[in-house]
Amino acid sequence: MFLLSETELVSSIPLKSISRIDISFYNSRNEFLNIFNLEMDFDENIIPLITSILECKPNLIHRKTYKGLDCNYIIEYDYPNNGMLLEAKKDNIERFPSFHLDIEAFNKKSNSNLSHTKSYWQSPKLHYINVYAKSKELVKIYSSVDTKDDARNKNIFNPQDTLGYSEEIVIYWSIPNASSSDSNGFDSKFELCILSNTEEQGKQATQAKQNMKCIWRLVVDVIEDNHFIDSKVDAVNTWLEKIHKIKSTITIANQ
Repeated sequence: MFLLSETELVSSIPLKSISRIDISFYNSRNEFLNIFNLEMDFDENIIPLITSILECKPNLIHRKTYKGLDCNYIIEYDYPNNGMLLEAKKDNIERFPSFHLDIEAFNKKSNSNLSHTKSYWQSPKLHYINVYAKSKELVKIYSSVDTKDDARNKNIFNPQDTLGYSEEIVIYWSIPNASSSDSNGFDSKFELCILSNTEEQGKQATQAKQNMKCIWRLVVDVIEDNHFIDSKVDAVNTWLEKIHKIKSTITIANQ
């Protein structure tokens, strides 16, 4: 199992050059081709389980990523009312509503109707990748974005200059004491990333809902002024242990 510490990183990488650390939990791996299957089955019932174990309320956003050679441009639209865990009552018992309904309603809304939007640059350049086979973790260390580019600093962006884009619905939980939530979009959080199926129609859409997949990812930002923030590191490692507890609980339940 990966635990975050300065000694876990490659010694040749200076802290000032690290943009972020992504920890993905893969489903299977082809060792011969070194290909990872990151897609997990998505069941809305895991949302209250995750919320209960992490002890932190989730948030819902629609993320669009424009991919470039040197830098990716990310646009995130907050879910209306900034909250999705609405209390529903049936026979005087509080329960969680259907997340499928929330996601469908959100996909149908025009971006112009959303009041909260955030955009930022993100580096796609990898320093290195490390695999923890026993715990099925894929750890990626990304390099920093070159902030000397005036166009990026001014958020000037032309989608025609990109190689393509992707969209996803993201349910995330921000890690207490490890999240700065600054204007650059960097944050420490656990994410369930669900690919959008807005173009599916009829039977295809019904089948897509039944076979929805998501990617489990822990996004880590614990470096300030070229130093690890110990309190943030401890919080991230605590969440890593909790996420493995969630995985074990789901595995046992499915047996």
